[in-house]
Amino acid sequence: MTKLEFLNQLVEIMQLETSLTGTENLEDFVEWDSMASLGVMSLFDMEFGITLKATDLKNATTVNDLVALAGENLIE
Repeated sequence: MTKLEFLNQLVEIMQLETSLTGTENLEDFVEWDSMASLGVMSLFDMEFGITLKATDLKNATTVNDLVALAGENLIE
C-alpha cells in the first residue's frame, strides 16, 4: 500500500469529505472518535498484520504519526 492509498483509507474510515496530506492534527477532526480508532486498528491488522494498542493511537497526534506507525509497510 502506498502512502496515498493509506491516506485515502483514513479518509474513508473517518468519512471525511476532503483529502488528507498527513500534516493534519487528529484532534481537529470531530470524526476522529472511538469508531475511527477501531477502523484504524482494523486497517493495520488486516493490511499490515500489525496489532495496534490503544496507547499507540492515543500517542498519535497527527495523521503523519499514523503513517509512521505503518512504517516500512508503506511504499512510496
